[in-house]
Amino acid sequence: MRLSDFIRNKHFNSIIINISDGPGTCHLRCTYCSLNGFRSEKPVVMTEDNMRLACQYIKWHFGEKAHLHFFGTEPLMFPKLLFLARRLMPDSTITVTTNGV
Repeated sequence: MRLSDFIRNKHFNSIIINISDGPGTCHLRCTYCSLNGFRSEKPVVMTEDNMRLACQYIKWHFGEKAHLHFFGTEPLMFPKLLFLARRLMPDSTITVTTNGV
């Protein structure tokens, strides 16, 4: 069975997108963050092209009304990526985990 068939058959509709990692992408060490201890040594931030590809993949495999959850260091430091996802997936639900700083 292909992964896409498995996803559709199990009715998955939610995906977590980690848009950044490494120094300078978040200065906190929140206890709830699953990335603690797994940070890159240099900053890595998703490009707009990769966000477009991710949204295209999500539409194909999860549908137009997928739930996108942005996580990974501090997503609000990269508003262009969040606005791009909203523009590319207007019917989806978008949520963010943030430390609020």
